[in-house]
Amino acid sequence: GIALNERAVLQHAAVFGMGFNVNLLFSLIESRGMDPGQLHSALENAITRLIIVPTEKGHYLFTHESIKNKLYSELTSDALQALHQATGLILWSQRNQETGLDYEIANHLSRGFVDRNPETVFEAHFRAGSLATEDLDNDAAYRYLSLGASVARSSKLKMSPQFLLALGEACLLTSRPNEALKVLVEGLEFCDLPVLRA
Repeated sequence: GIALNERAVLQHAAVFGMGFNVNLLFSLIESRGMDPGQLHSALENAITRLIIVPTEKGHYLFTHESIKNKLYSELTSDALQALHQATGLILWSQRNQETGLDYEIANHLSRGFVDRNPETVFEAHFRAGSLATEDLDNDAAYRYLSLGASVARSSKLKMSPQFLLALGEACLLTSRPNEALKVLVEGLEFCDLPVLRA
């Protein structure tokens, strides 16, 4: 079997998916109050045992999806929520230094404790939804934006006209005209739209 400290490191790595960055893994382990000092030896042992392989400087890949899934499934639901929350916030803090993180951030934060950072979760889903719109992935845009709206509603956050416009457009592009109309009406309550109120 895998040694306890090595298993803990790899379980944390599994939260990132099939591939992971060692610096992000270090930050995640440190944020969870674990000793990151054993990280490199744990990774070296995992490479020797063919559990992971290095792909480029600082990046590793699980050799089999079944191994990653097994490590991931061993974590309790509370532990998973905490790890996804921490991962999402770490990625969020690096969003301006590294491009292409918007989808990952939203995916992690939606699996975390949404009610602890609703503003960040909302903003992350707005960014991911906007990116999906640019990528012409209307289903993904709707998914991210509707999740963002759900967080805003439950936390009583104001939704900007830009957000509501994006959500309404995503509703129309995914054949949800009734929902698009509800978004328009909801704008009267959740944000200041003088044009609508005139």
